[in-house]
Amino acid sequence: MANLLLRFAFLGLLAIIVLAQDECCDEGQDVDGDFYCANENDCNDNDPNVHPGAPELCDGQDNDCDGVLLPGEADEDGDGVLGCASDCDDANADTYPGAPELCDGQDNDCDGVTPPDEADQDGDTYLLCDGDCDDADPVTYPGADEVCDGKDNDCDGAVEEGGGDEDGDGASACEDCDDTNPDIYPGATESCDGTDDDCDGFPDVTGGVSGAWNRTACGALVGYDGGMDTLGDDQPSIRYDSASGTYQMWYRMIDGNAYAHAIGYAESDDGVTWTKYGAPVLEPGAEGAWDAVRLGYPSVLYLNGTYHMWYHGNENSNKILIGHATSPDGIAWTKDPGNPVLRLGEDGTWDQSAVHAPSVLFDQEDALFKMWYAGYDATNVRIGYATSPDGTGWMKYDTYVLDVGTPSAEWDGKRVVFCRVKKIDGLFHMWYSGDGVENTFTYEIGYAWSTDGLSWTRDDNNPVFSYNIGDGGAFDAYMVYAGDVLQAGTMFAIYYSGAPTLSGPMSIGVAINDAPLAATPQ
Repeated sequence: MANLLLRFAFLGLLAIIVLAQDECCDEGQDVDGDFYCANENDCNDNDPNVHPGAPELCDGQDNDCDGVLLPGEADEDGDGVLGCASDCDDANADTYPGAPELCDGQDNDCDGVTPPDEADQDGDTYLLCDGDCDDADPVTYPGADEVCDGKDNDCDGAVEEGGGDEDGDGASACEDCDDTNPDIYPGATESCDGTDDDCDGFPDVTGGVSGAWNRTACGALVGYDGGMDTLGDDQPSIRYDSASGTYQMWYRMIDGNAYAHAIGYAESDDGVTWTKYGAPVLEPGAEGAWDAVRLGYPSVLYLNGTYHMWYHGNENSNKILIGHATSPDGIAWTKDPGNPVLRLGEDGTWDQSAVHAPSVLFDQEDALFKMWYAGYDATNVRIGYATSPDGTGWMKYDTYVLDVGTPSAEWDGKRVVFCRVKKIDGLFHMWYSGDGVENTFTYEIGYAWSTDGLSWTRDDNNPVFSYNIGDGGAFDAYMVYAGDVLQAGTMFAIYYSGAPTLSGPMSIGVAINDAPLAATPQ
């Protein structure tokens, strides 16, 4: 009986639904049986999951008939997989769940992992799977140009290194620093021509060493040539005139008569081949003058259209003082009427017997002329310091600023003399000559630096430049001294004096260095 009643109730409910449906769809049909008629905003009467108010599904349909698809329901790339169905790049038809991995740097199968060989670690746009044989080097990839680095840059399985020997000198273009000249290659013999024949980075130097002063193949550049300088030439002051591209040198001319030294002048287009002016450009004074017997150690500056020279002179063999002269062209000089501009110290002081070998610069920062000079107390020679607002009236520092080395047996234990000071990047750099009690007059060259020009720190590797021990016949086999340093680009040149014996003859040579300076303190 109960089952019968339940069956009648169900039939009654079904009749009500059918009647309602018939009433709803009088003017339309409910094809999909979702109880929504096409004429009542069922936007797809063929799909029971599509009708007003239906929940949105990931099927690419507007299920709730509101005219809007949810993000990810469009198949933008036409690969048959929707974004909402885990297509991780719906703009790429090659990327969808289960897709085969391609060599394109993409996670094609959408598993969250890009294969390691598809990363471009070096940014050269080539992948390991694409043939990049070194994905840590941006200059190594298929088709790259071969460079001289010992690697297979073009990934063809071979290290070509430079591609040929154009000049036929036996050195590949990779190792040859000039593959158009058969006389230039690693190991070639250097000649004095201003070129780097052996490809060591140092023109005119055989087997150059970085951070050291390297002698050139040029030997002596300036020396005795039949003029009044019968004992040679030394103590150069060097300047490069950028306006004319001319190297200028003022130097001491040494006559066989010890009391006839004068100042000479030479010019060069390349810093190697020099042409002497001929006659001295500055000569000793008249008899009885403070500089009547000999002149030496010129220090030349060019300021505001005028050349200034500071030099030492003496009226007898011991009393050496410092004078000043000016010139419009570096050749015709007028001595300062107030000479000497630097005199001896009082009795008992460190410079009581001689002041000589001046090195002068104009410090733009302080608007002062600054002079470092040698002083003699009848026992030792040391280096002192003085300043001037005009280059003629000088105020001495109260004592020397560079003492002789200790102990006295040190290479510079007796004399420190013939200094040249340059200010570069806020730091003062000094090259000076020295000898000891056991090596009198066998001068060598040392280096020191200072932040203020007063307190100096010697280089731990002093002397930084020594006489030419390996060549007894060289012009500088006995001593090297009185060097002036000139910077040319990244290279530095020291024009120095040398002699094969104590008695000469003296000559001027050049050595070069790519890194001679102390680092600026931080």
